[in-house]
Amino acid sequence: MKNLIKLVSNRAIIIGLLILLQLGLLFAIIFRFQEYFVYFYTTYIIVSAAVIIKIVNSRTNPAYKIAWIIPIMLIPIFGTVIYLVFGRIRFTKEDKRKMSRIQEKEMELMQETVKAVQIEDGNHDAVIQSNYLTQYGEGALFKNTTSQYYPLGEDAFKAMLEELEKAEKYIFMEYFIVEEGKMWDAILEVLVRKAKEGLDVRFIYDDFGCLYTLPHHYYRKLENLGIKSCVFNPFVPVLSSIFNNRNHRKITVIDGKVAFTGELT
Repeated sequence: MKNLIKLVSNRAIIIGLLILLQLGLLFAIIFRFQEYFVYFYTTYIIVSAAVIIKIVNSRTNPAYKIAWIIPIMLIPIFGTVIYLVFGRIRFTKEDKRKMSRIQEKEMELMQETVKAVQIEDGNHDAVIQSNYLTQYGEGALFKNTTSQYYPLGEDAFKAMLEELEKAEKYIFMEYFIVEEGKMWDAILEVLVRKAKEGLDVRFIYDDFGCLYTLPHHYYRKLENLGIKSCVFNPFVPVLSSIFNNRNHRKITVIDGKVAFTGELT
């Protein structure tokens, strides 16, 4: 009985049922007007063509474009409806203003602190790529830096623990999926200890990414442990474009000197 109650009250189950209910209502409305199929289908074709043209001309990843164009063309009516609900990420004017201010500040700081990288061997292609990344990719190239590739998550995990232990000022972490277990418990132990030592420790995780891996309101536990925590886009079971706005980043920054990116799996 307890297992049944636990299953029924599970957050993921409740969210799934609410979304299915909304989808059912949406499809029921479509079928209700099937007597006007000719007019409806003609309108659908026009809207689908416009949507496909919009997707093709957008500045998104080609894989993302194909992933939407195929269902729109293969699934009559529903493909376009699903895209219009989930496929577009829209922001409020205030959100856009905030992001614009942040980007402008970043560019100002970048111009103050980062000088153009001089390509010593005169490689013209390297100069073009460097300028492009700095001016348009908003990712300036720095001198006197090194990078290391870890083919296995276990190797990256070991190196990350070593660097976390060396932290003196701050630790910022941002991840899509976090799951309690050996790796996270070891990292959390260091974060808690560093927070108690007075370091600025912050952690962001995606609510949908951690839907099955972390308890609800896990950020409260982190806050009680002295870690400033934030949930990216708290998941609400309402069909909207915000549903698909997820934080897929996997980043750790330590004192502005060392950074890790990628999954520890």
